Amino acid sequence: MTQEQRMLEYMKTHKTITNREAVVNLGIGSPTKTISNLARAGVTIRREWITGKNRYGESCRFIQYSLEVTNG
Repeated sequence: MTQEQRMLEYMKTHKTITNREAVVNLGIGSPTKTISNLARAGVTIRREWITGKNRYGESCRFIQYSLEVTNG
């Protein structure tokens, strides 16, 4: 299974993914490149900036990816 396939399956199952989740849970070293590869292959991916806390309790922003849901 390719990294793109793993990430796509993860998003189908968990609805969203962050770069950290991709690295920790899927072993993907370059999640942004994997997202770009999926987009190039025709997968429509939604990107949303999320505010959260880092491991030191400091506020930070990161991108959360999800599959674009189409009605039809």
